[in-house]
Amino acid sequence: MIAATMVAFSFLVSSGMMVYYKQKLGFVADQVAHQVGLMPNMDDMTMQEITRDMLAHIDISTADLSVTRKDTTIYGRPAVEVTVYNGKLPLF
Repeated sequence: MIAATMVAFSFLVSSGMMVYYKQKLGFVADQVAHQVGLMPNMDDMTMQEITRDMLAHIDISTADLSVTRKDTTIYGRPAVEVTVYNGKLPLF
């Protein structure tokens, strides 16, 4: 019974941490997309450095960071889609 409780607790804490990371990565992706939208000629290295800096300010590891962008349209207007992938996030 105690072992099952410990396993359930670790799953609960890990899922809570994943929700936290998802919210933080979504915020950073939104901010980077805004910057890229203001400066469309920004190169990929600068975009990755901005993302690294923002994640460092909120204490998230950037060991396996990947940032991609794609030009798209929203309701017929030009837009930018930014995807931030970070594969090395610590869990409980």
